[in-house]
This record gives sequence, structure tokens and C-alpha cells, in this order.
Amino acid sequence: MHIGIDMSPAVINKTAIHRIIFDTLVHLKSSHQSVKPRICGISLPYVAIKKRLLLSLVRRCLQFLFSHPFLLFVLLPIVRMPSLMTKYRTIYFDPLYTLFEARIDHSTVIVLDLTPITTPEFHHPNTCQLYRWAFARLLTSKCRFVAISQSTQQDLWVNFGIDPHFVTVIPLYAPLNGPIEKPIKPKDRGDDYLLVVSSQELRKNLKNTLLAYQEADLYRKGIKLKIVGGPGWGHGEIAALAQNIAGVELLGSLTDNQLRLLYIHCLGLVFVSFWEGFGLPYLEAMQFSKPILASITGAAPEVCGRRVYYADPHSVHEISEKMVRLSNIGSNEVSYMMESYKGILEKYSKSKYFEALEKVIDEISI
Repeated sequence: MHIGIDMSPAVINKTAIHRIIFDTLVHLKSSHQSVKPRICGISLPYVAIKKRLLLSLVRRCLQFLFSHPFLLFVLLPIVRMPSLMTKYRTIYFDPLYTLFEARIDHSTVIVLDLTPITTPEFHHPNTCQLYRWAFARLLTSKCRFVAISQSTQQDLWVNFGIDPHFVTVIPLYAPLNGPIEKPIKPKDRGDDYLLVVSSQELRKNLKNTLLAYQEADLYRKGIKLKIVGGPGWGHGEIAALAQNIAGVELLGSLTDNQLRLLYIHCLGLVFVSFWEGFGLPYLEAMQFSKPILASITGAAPEVCGRRVYYADPHSVHEISEKMVRLSNIGSNEVSYMMESYKGILEKYSKSKYFEALEKVIDEISI
């Protein structure tokens, strides 16, 4: 069996899905004889994806092409030619990169979310155009659709009429390994900051989160707001707002160890995104036994269960009230939340992810 793993999303950015893509490559290489990393439909040796200079060049090329979608559209017939020469069952972790694939009928396409289609105001117009082209091809192909949550499965049905019976749900897992210190107990919680783990983009609702933090007046009470994540669409507006609010720290992208330490010592996680296809930071916070403030929209209620705090992402006042509650949460309430974490983490485990993914791969004929 020849399997390809599209590494393009991991080249473009280093979000949590970056770790899952590399985990998938390593796992499948250990269980299958022929597994090739691929970038834009081109198969590469495994050692090539570790070359920073090469990846930097590919990243620049992709950023240029994605900035000029109509030029990309003209070049696509040429770009797809290399993929005609190979016969791989390729796994795509983002529908966008299937634009480079000629043998799309033999692909497994993992859909993270549909926000470039459903909420284009939160994305660059070029990005939305490219996703429209990608889905136009996918909907007329015989590819295998995979959704990362029942919420995303439902979105595929509502927006494209894809029968849920033909969309396999394979939930993600927390790729960030557990605490680097002893397990965190309620009494060990931090005492001076709330943590946001999110790329700096409009869809993540950071502007309302910042305004809610300001309204809660938490800085005067000695509580900061630390935001971890690289720039995204609209990050200039977010950075400008953050500069005018005391106590806010935009930390940018960090190493895994730095992120672990922030989880360990934080009061809790605040992640009230407008819409998430899954929401990996929720699972990461659960691994570190941290209380959570989540969004009532998207897949968050599906992933987090009933015991965490929720807020309407459109209501600054509601987010503010819940941030105050999160910062003042007592040990008994933390324990109440934590009682549900073990079952949730078992449900969304690494082993179950790989078991379900391998089953889907085996069903694709070539």
C-alpha cells in the first residue's frame, strides 16, 4: 500500500495541527511499508521535510501563489502533473491543498472547519476564493471526506448537502504531551494570569476577549492575560488593541516546553472563539487540569462537555463575567470540572484517532 501524507499545512504554519501531521507521518511510517511525505502533490524524501532552507523556500512560494489566486488557477494544470506520476492514497489535512492533487479520487480529505466558506469576513478574500475552488473539485470527486467533529460533519451537510453517512468523524487528540511536572491539583493552580492559546486572527474572537478582560478590570486585581499564537488574518487590529490594554501580553509562537510551562502555571484557559471545528486547546488545558472558559458555538460544547464555563462569543459582557468567575474559581469547582476531564481525554485519545484513520485509509481503493 502506498500512502502519501500532505505536509503543506505544517510548512505554512505551526499550529497544533502541525504536531498531529508529523505524528501521523511517524505512526504510518512505522506501520506501513511505503509512506511518503508530500507537499503540493509532490512526493519528497523524509529527510527533505527536515531541511529548514527547503521548507522556507516552499513556504515563500506557497504564500506568493496564495496571494495571487488567479495566477495559481492558471498554473494548476502544470502543478498537478507530478502527482499523475505517482499512485498514492494521500491524506490531506486541509481541503485547500487538494488543489495541487490530480488523483483526487484516491484521497482522504480531513475537513477542519468551513469558516472560509461560512464566515468569509474572518478570512482574507484570496483564502476564501481558494477554498471555494477546492470544494468545487472535491464535491464532484470520489474522495473520502473526514470531519474532525460532529459539528463539522453537520456543517458539511448544511452547506454542501453531503450526507453525514458519507462523512467519517475522526476526532483529534491533544498532541502536546502532558505536564512536564507532577499532575496539577486544584490547590496548585497559578495565581497571576489567564491563558489564551490561539493564533492572532479575527475568527478566534481575540478582540472581544481583550475588551472583556479590560471590562473585568482584572489587571487591577493583579491578573494578566497572556496570549500564545502566531499572526493570522487581522492580527494588526488585535495587536493595536492589545497595546492599549494594561496587563495583556502577546507572546507569539512558543516552543512546546514554553507552552507547557504556561499551562502549568496559569489560572485557567480562555478560548471563546467565534467558531472552532474542534478546539485542541481545550484538550490541552484538560491535560494540565485547568479550568476552562469556552465558546457556546461550534464544536466546543461537543468537546468540552457540560462542566466547563461557557460564554457567547458575541457578548463582551458575558465573556467578562465568566473571566471574573474563572479567575476566582474555588478548589471544589475546579475538582468538579476535573472529574469530567479523564473521560473526555479517553474519548479523544491518540490511539483512537490512529485506529479510525487507518480504517479509512484501508477503504480507499487505488
